[in-house]
Amino acid sequence: LYTVNRSESLLLFFMLGSLLFYVAWRAKRAIDLNKKGLLLGSYISFFCACLCKESAIIFPFIIFGYDFIFHNQRAPQRQHIGYVLLALVIPILFLIVSHNPHEGTWGMDTLAWLPFVWTQFKVIVFYMGLFIYPLNLNLDHDFALTTHFFEWQTLFSSVFILGLLCLIWGVRKKEKILCFGLFWFFLALSIRNSIIPNVDFVADRALYVASIGLLIGLGWFIQKISLKPVFVLSALTFYIVYLGILTTQRAQMYQEDIQIWKDSVQKSPFKPRPRSHLAFAYEKAGYVEKAKEEYEFLARAYPPYANAKINLSRFYFKEGKVNEAIVLCLDAIKLNPSDSSAYHNLAFYYLNQRKFQKAWDITLSWIKIAPEDAFIYFVRGMIHVAHKRCEAAIEDFKKALVYNPSHQPSRFYLRQCLSQLRPAEVK
Repeated sequence: LYTVNRSESLLLFFMLGSLLFYVAWRAKRAIDLNKKGLLLGSYISFFCACLCKESAIIFPFIIFGYDFIFHNQRAPQRQHIGYVLLALVIPILFLIVSHNPHEGTWGMDTLAWLPFVWTQFKVIVFYMGLFIYPLNLNLDHDFALTTHFFEWQTLFSSVFILGLLCLIWGVRKKEKILCFGLFWFFLALSIRNSIIPNVDFVADRALYVASIGLLIGLGWFIQKISLKPVFVLSALTFYIVYLGILTTQRAQMYQEDIQIWKDSVQKSPFKPRPRSHLAFAYEKAGYVEKAKEEYEFLARAYPPYANAKINLSRFYFKEGKVNEAIVLCLDAIKLNPSDSSAYHNLAFYYLNQRKFQKAWDITLSWIKIAPEDAFIYFVRGMIHVAHKRCEAAIEDFKKALVYNPSHQPSRFYLRQCLSQLRPAEVK
């Protein structure tokens, strides 16, 4: 379902590899052995992490924290320069690779900054509970926004986190392993759960990297408890087997989109996005009526949710309710003027009704937000064809094929237009 989960796993793999290489290099350096290959291996592994996901930008800080906690080095070292330079790959990749807005940003314009920050205290404590007892896994959590700081959950969570931060500073010299584990945990969460507003308060995948810090802390705790090894080993074995059973059950659910999104709708019944994904899963599996029912429910229950109106318009169009489909798309554009799919559907509906001037007006607005969308130029080409302007149609069909060489309708009508011109004009 989510390729991003794979990128998170690869990111964690290369980050751990880079850290292990670096720790080995420090150990060899301490006994005066020249092991430059270990440091080079750490650089290469970190570079691979940068190619996986932008969250790798935290790794230089992990290296700084490791040297500060375990080697008491307060000033940057020469070997740190390589990690900082490699981290510059991340913003460069952002400039090269285009990122489309994700549906998860819905409602971002109404999200206040201060309530978001207050909510993060609860989220971090929730992550810790999820790590210990992962029974509430959900593809799309519906987490309540904190309205004021003195809600008891927020107040308790903030005091708890403040205590942990004080603990990190207090035991930094005596309990270095625990200190480093908690440092890793908070640093890994700082990417998406800090002061930068993000409408997705909770995401299970946010724990992929952060859980390493908690695992380090768990290892420290097991080492410190004064129980017989056989008891500790038995408890860990039972817990690992239990987690393995839960993992197997969760993996079986992931095998079918309908099942995983049904589970998400049950756990987040008041959030529109999981139901939208469930409707799409129904449609993909051929359950058209169920998909339509879900979209109609979304359009009624969540009027500001533009995505439901856009998808519902497709069903109305197939049923011949073209005017209703047009109204839904117009509403969707009012709600989210930057959603290209609403313009796509609306232009197609106008074109189907031979309302060429309205279709042309839609392309004028559409081209401002998605100038590289091939369907814009296909629609304009079809309007030119309807008015017997072959030369103009050819130009637009060619533009459509530049942006999407596999767009067969543009290729077909381009040949039709070329066949109607005289040989000299074609040349």
